[in-house]
Amino acid sequence: MSDPLYVGNILIATGFLVVLGRGWLILLGVPLILFIYSAIVSAEEEYLSRKFGGLYADYRERVNCWLPDWTGLRESLAPMRFNWQRVLVKEYNTIFAVLAALLLIQT
Repeated sequence: MSDPLYVGNILIATGFLVVLGRGWLILLGVPLILFIYSAIVSAEEEYLSRKFGGLYADYRERVNCWLPDWTGLRESLAPMRFNWQRVLVKEYNTIFAVLAALLLIQT
């Protein structure tokens, strides 16, 4: 099983490597990032298989590990409203980390 958080982290980390603009860093960093997250997902799958057994096996058959299935997304999001205040309150650590990383890259 994958998690949108894992896929997002992989994309963010890869994006930072691209922004740094060092070819050798991209060539070394991207495989390392993919290896690390593959190991994380593998450990998570093993844990969930032990904990939930057949229920998790059924889930794995229905859900793609890395690529999302966008079917039904519009219907799922229709009743929701986006709230910037909530984003700022709930995600301040992520926002701070991204801004700090961008500042470090610029120096």
